[in-house]
Amino acid sequence: MFTRGELQFSVKYPFSSATKGLAKWINFDFSSVEPRLLDRAKQRAIEGIETGRTTVETNTSSERIMIAEILSYPLAKIIVGKTRDKFLISRYARAEARAFQKFLLHESPANLGALARDFGFSISDAVIPFTDYLKYLPREEEYKLVNAPLKDGQVQVDNESIAHLLPEKLRDQIEKDLYQPMDVPTVFDTYAAEVAKETNRDKAFKITEEFGKVEAGIFPPCIKLLIQEAESGQPMAHQPRFVLATFLVNVGMPVEQVTELFRNTPNFNEKKTRYYIEYSLGKRGSGTKYSPPSCEKMVFYGLCRNKDALCERVKHPLKYYSKKKEVKPNA
Repeated sequence: MFTRGELQFSVKYPFSSATKGLAKWINFDFSSVEPRLLDRAKQRAIEGIETGRTTVETNTSSERIMIAEILSYPLAKIIVGKTRDKFLISRYARAEARAFQKFLLHESPANLGALARDFGFSISDAVIPFTDYLKYLPREEEYKLVNAPLKDGQVQVDNESIAHLLPEKLRDQIEKDLYQPMDVPTVFDTYAAEVAKETNRDKAFKITEEFGKVEAGIFPPCIKLLIQEAESGQPMAHQPRFVLATFLVNVGMPVEQVTELFRNTPNFNEKKTRYYIEYSLGKRGSGTKYSPPSCEKMVFYGLCRNKDALCERVKHPLKYYSKKKEVKPNA
């Protein structure tokens, strides 16, 4: 039997080694899953993709509810993986990582250490090999390796650093897991199709943590598609990169956030990407600030896609955005 505290721990960290023993106790069988569990997993998947973070019920004494919450994690992973949609997979992995980080920031040092060991981090005496740190370093400027205390190949870390490192490894691990072949009942294909159909992709662009005051939900359809491709790790040629970068900086997105959007693209180089974005802003090179191509040129480049009614009335992606901002208060 497991105590309420142990169940609550597994609700927050369903991927931990502690949960493996719980799974044996539950004696769960993937070949015959109750619809209520699949419904909860579907809800978890859509919520994560749309809002950028999954939520779970931790403040309950109901063993039945807590077990359902724990199982919703592996079931949601399977459902999202079966969509084979790179954008959905990327968004879901980030959502679970954000939820993980939220819990870690309030976790005890002992539990932090145990979870770090689960993820293969050899943390001892508050230091970690710089190779581990470099691979999963947090994206905030303060955690860059150049700003981290480094001695004899070891980076000094505190609890907050660990709470930022582990979620990045979880995100990476989830993405890798979801691209693996899955031998599961066909009911998961049905739920995957529902997630792909029912997820509000426009809502996914309104995550204020990522875009701040920039209203990404009213971007032109062509720009939304380019963002999806960048975030899902698809190769991007020079022209679509130029279009996306120049559009985003022209609507006021900070260089750091634009850079992050390209992080999943193949052969990503942060230094070169940042330089390229600053160049388009006029902060590098000749000092010329560039704008994205007109709609006519977007058609020529084959980048005018998913046109809507407003697209027919404007001649430039930036004009689309400004028109949307004008009508938004009355929408």
